[in-house]
Order: sequence, then structure tokens, then C-alpha cells
Amino acid sequence: MTTRRTFIQQAAVMAATGAAFAPRQAPTITGSPRQFSSKGHETMGIFSSTVNFPQNYGLGGVAAGNGWHANCNEQIDQMLAAAWEAGVRYYDTSPFYGYGLSERRFGHFLFEKNRSEYLLSTKIGRIFEPDPTFEPGSAGLWKGKLNFKFRYDYSADGAKRSIGDSW
Repeated sequence: MTTRRTFIQQAAVMAATGAAFAPRQAPTITGSPRQFSSKGHETMGIFSSTVNFPQNYGLGGVAAGNGWHANCNEQIDQMLAAAWEAGVRYYDTSPFYGYGLSERRFGHFLFEKNRSEYLLSTKIGRIFEPDPTFEPGSAGLWKGKLNFKFRYDYSADGAKRSIGDSW
């Protein structure tokens, strides 16, 4: 039986490593989070099955979520294509980035790619819901038509929903 603490630890690790986007059984935490291979960040040895990091650098998703200014889909597709062509295979996003826009754009771009060729990570803890009272310009950092509101929820059910919503 999985305890609440174990579930939250596994869900956090899955979300941080992109495992939520690779349907499989949740990994079991078997060691210290500081236990890395001799190759640096290429392989993280904290799971019963190892997680391979494609390289020591990646691409963050703030711009894909319209952070600070709006970017059209074509600009983001071009950015992601250029990163892919340059060899980037680690992508980090969050449902908070553009209230889901960054995850959607990354997912759209990576949909046709071979799942074994990249690593995608996201976050948990914010649950998004439609906001009928949303007004453009009211989302602070995030620009565009982001008609959602969020609430924090780090409970076991909230972690499950965060992962499910990001899937």
C-alpha cells in the first residue's frame, strides 16, 4: 500500500522528471536525491529504473507561456524547432507558465517526436479552472487571453490532478 507521503514524493519526482508524460508504473525511490552517476547529470540513479538526462542544458517554457509579452504560436514553433535542431532534448515547463499555454505549446511541438529522444518536465501544486471574470491584462506576468484562475493544492488529490491535467 502506498502511503500519502510516498505518493507525494513519487508524484513530485515524476513531475520534475517528465515521467508524467511517459505512461508507465511510478518509479520507486531507492536512494538519496544527491546520488548521481559519475557522468554528472546524464543519469540520475535515484529510481529503481534510471532516468537519463539527454544533456546538461535545456529549454525553459516561460516564453512559450507568454511571459512578459505575447508570442504567437508561429514564433514559439520556430523557437522550439531551432532548439531541437541545435540538439536540445530537455524541455522544462509548468502549468503556471501562461496558465497552461506553455505546456500546450510544448506538447504540440513534441507530439510528433520520438518519446525516447527527449525529456519533458513540469510542476505540480496549482490547479487551474476557467475564470469567467478574466480580463485581458489582468494576469500580471503572463500576457494574452489566459482566461483561467488557479488555487494551490499540494494534497495527494491535488498532485494527482496536476499530473492528470498536464498529461
